[in-house]
Amino acid sequence: MQVFCLADTTRMCLRDVDACTVGVGMQARMAVRLDVPPRAAIAHEAMHWYLWDVDPCRSHSPTCGWDPEMVEALQ
Repeated sequence: MQVFCLADTTRMCLRDVDACTVGVGMQARMAVRLDVPPRAAIAHEAMHWYLWDVDPCRSHSPTCGWDPEMVEALQ
């Protein structure tokens, strides 16, 4: 996983967000805004990766399996 710390994530994420995953696997890339701790962004994105394997729901809601306590534990 390559993590790029950027002042503006628009070019990699299509809009300026805290962080996004551009790819998963051997060529995986992640963009993180400079004002966001990389460890927190990686934990957040890891929850998305886990949920994508279980259910394609992309929301941060508990009905999609989102667990903020698990994100905290990953950090």
